Amino acid sequence: MKIITRILITSFIAWSTFAEKLIADPFSNVNLRAGLISALQQHPLILDFYSENDYELIWFGNNALASQRRAELVNSLQSASFHGLPGKKYQVNSLLSKLSTSDSLFEIGLLEGLFMIAFTEYASDLDTGVLIPSEVDTDIVRQINFKDTDFYIQGLLSRNPYDYFRSLGPQSSEYARLLVEYQKLSEIIMN
Repeated sequence: MKIITRILITSFIAWSTFAEKLIADPFSNVNLRAGLISALQQHPLILDFYSENDYELIWFGNNALASQRRAELVNSLQSASFHGLPGKKYQVNSLLSKLSTSDSLFEIGLLEGLFMIAFTEYASDLDTGVLIPSEVDTDIVRQINFKDTDFYIQGLLSRNPYDYFRSLGPQSSEYARLLVEYQKLSEIIMN
């Protein structure tokens, strides 16, 4: 009788541990997904990417690569003005504030979405610029080849984050010279 009781207790404990994991895991996934979906309501292409990839976390996954991606993105957003981009557009201070105060799975999912939005906007702006030439001057007829968000996301996933972030933007010698002149002008303005 004691053996049967022990077996029943042991199996009950094992089952309850299994059931706890089974029950807790779907709820955590639901909360993460809800936060992610909430952040990406206005960005269906990014949401489609997450949906197709089973909502795998790119920026907040539990690995060194996600941490490196986050660090490179924050560094890039903080230095966006170096490229003549409006740093306030990417709301890096807001992202960092939310990062330091997030304490729920919903908020982690929300941050994942906000980081992806900031990344795709930054990568696109660096690639094509923030101005539409014909809106500045109707005589400018330069055509811009816009890429969809998946282009930037796949580029990020296929390369080392450090290398990828440094490869963003024009690679021409004209752009390099433009950056040098922009820095000189910025120094003159600050003095």
